[in-house]
Amino acid sequence: MDQFRAVLRELKQNKLALLGAGIIVLIVLVAIFAPYIAPHHYARQVLPDRFLPPSTEYPLGTDDIGRCIFSRMIYGSRLALMVGVIIVGIQATIGVTLGLISGFYGRWIDSILMRLVDIVIAFPAIVLALAIAATLGPGLVNVMIALGIIGWTGYARVVRGQVLSVKENDYIEAIRAVGASDIRIIFRHILPNVVAPIIVMATLGMAGALLAASALSFLGLGAQPPEPCWGAILAAGRGFLRRAWWIATFPGIAIMITILGFNFLGDGLRDALDPRLKT
Repeated sequence: MDQFRAVLRELKQNKLALLGAGIIVLIVLVAIFAPYIAPHHYARQVLPDRFLPPSTEYPLGTDDIGRCIFSRMIYGSRLALMVGVIIVGIQATIGVTLGLISGFYGRWIDSILMRLVDIVIAFPAIVLALAIAATLGPGLVNVMIALGIIGWTGYARVVRGQVLSVKENDYIEAIRAVGASDIRIIFRHILPNVVAPIIVMATLGMAGALLAASALSFLGLGAQPPEPCWGAILAAGRGFLRRAWWIATFPGIAIMITILGFNFLGDGLRDALDPRLKT
């Protein structure tokens, strides 16, 4: 509890971290109350209202088939958060598990797992994600699987390094001496001591996951019509930049602000959880 209060105190002194937290809270609230905030359904089409500029009825204008951009972006916040959480969850589950096993057991197990990490890192991340997503087929679920599969290496390396340090402590040897099983030692006594860097990586990873998912949706491999994914909305508007600039502009701004929010909060958490890393 004291450590939690210390972290909160540090965060309160970091204005950028507070700004990031505020942005994230706002997006979460928008996602929760989307049906009450959006003036129209995200799939509603009114062909006579095509390419209308921002107005009272359509706060951010309409697209090429008369859909409200504001409503689609409001509902799109749900997809953005869902995609980020699931991708980071997959990455953290794989990476933390392999990092714990590698650091705790060492020897040939450590060598095999770290060489696997090296092999995955050797491939350009976005190219590998494109290949996996293309193999599985277009769709938001396949994008989340693809990005989850390729993004676990950072977690594995960080957790392994932390475990190598923690397992040398005297209390771990004492617990082992009284007959505690490996599973109990790993999940009851080692994992809680390596949670801090995992939280920081997950927060920063949300930004990367959102950006990568938006990029794949922009390329047509992610969310499919009429799902209101920000990357797909941006892609749909790129051909109308001169005629209807608002279609692509506002989704791009939303992606940028959301990524900044997670980055600001992640940097603040990093500084709060480990003051030695302050710049």
